[in-house]
Amino acid sequence: MTTIEKVKNNSSLKWLLDNSETTFDDVDCTMTYFKGKVPYKMLSDLKYWFNDNGGNMCGGSVKVGQGSVNLTISKWKGSRDITFTTCLAK
Repeated sequence: MTTIEKVKNNSSLKWLLDNSETTFDDVDCTMTYFKGKVPYKMLSDLKYWFNDNGGNMCGGSVKVGQGSVNLTISKWKGSRDITFTTCLAK
């Protein structure tokens, strides 16, 4: 498990959060969604962050407080396509 501060301190995750579409916003939590291509440097940064915080090099899910951040990376070599979803408590 990690903290919301660790998520916001990572520039790649902060950029994804800022550019994600809010799919649900409630008093308790905010759910966001991003699907698209990212630069190779950002993809590498995301892979290592997820690996260091309980996910793996292919993304996965990392528990953040009472919510989570999820990353799915394309299985095709050289592809920069990702799907990034969050459910973060306020």
